Amino acid sequence: PETIHLVDKLLDFEQADLAAAKKLRREIRSVRTATLWGMLIELVIADTKKHIKVLKFLRARLAERGVVEADAVSYPHL
Repeated sequence: PETIHLVDKLLDFEQADLAAAKKLRREIRSVRTATLWGMLIELVIADTKKHIKVLKFLRARLAERGVVEADAVSYPHL
């Protein structure tokens, strides 16, 4: 339970980071292709999605091993 709680917290952080990066991408729309910032934000988004995918995989494996309760929160696929 402590392990799964930590994974859930990490997922929450990553989801919040993803939302913030997408918001930032919208805010710099006018200069996105003219500066390096657009590319950097896209890389952050891709990296964050990768982190979420890894954490979801870990959470699913923990669930298979009975580490979590049946009613634990699940995260939808991106």
